[in-house]
Amino acid sequence: MKPIHLSVVIPAYNESHRITPTIRSVAAYLSAQNYEAEILVVLNNCTDDTLAIVTALEAEISMLRHMDIGMIQSPSGTKGLAVRSGMLAATGEYRIYMDADNAAQIEEIEKLWPYMQSGYDVVFGSRYVAQSKLHVSWYRRLLSRAGNLAVQALLLPGVRDTQCAFKLFTARATREIFSRMHIGGWGFDMEALFLAKRLSFCIREVAIQWKEIDGSSVKPKAFVTALEDLVRIRVWAWMGKYSDLK
Repeated sequence: MKPIHLSVVIPAYNESHRITPTIRSVAAYLSAQNYEAEILVVLNNCTDDTLAIVTALEAEISMLRHMDIGMIQSPSGTKGLAVRSGMLAATGEYRIYMDADNAAQIEEIEKLWPYMQSGYDVVFGSRYVAQSKLHVSWYRRLLSRAGNLAVQALLLPGVRDTQCAFKLFTARATREIFSRMHIGGWGFDMEALFLAKRLSFCIREVAIQWKEIDGSSVKPKAFVTALEDLVRIRVWAWMGKYSDLK
């Protein structure tokens, strides 16, 4: 059996209404490539039919599998835990996570590969750099831009968009970064990039196309909890929680 070149990790929280077209779209793209790939759906606190739908799709899409992290309640959310679990369980030489709503379609990975091939360890999609194409409501854009000012001031200067769920890692970077993460909620993207820099991995922010999809399970409260996570990461760094990283 050939080794897996690319793993696509998709966290899913009650996504029964839109997980099917996303999986089919990703599978169609990957089937057309000249490398082996896998799709790993990570179920996260699902109370709808997401599990049944994904299980049925596994019967016809051989590259698809799932894992379920169960019912874990946390005031700051558990998306980070789902992504971390999936990225570490994946087997690909390269591993990317994306959202179940398909806001950034898998084809956008074509914009990331050239940087990976030139030696970068972490290449992540961005909605707010030159050449990005963004279709989003004004209030969501406003919240995102306000939050990024805080991110740049406290943690990641120069990074324009930490929260876009379209990040590609080498297997080594995945293991080194995700095994050290502490944030299980909405702020996990910030911690992942912070750890990448602390561990001296080469990172690159790349413009992609992103379109807001109706029916999002992300509530305005997520913005607040992400800022709380930002403060936690900054305080932990000041306290030396990450001082043993090499």
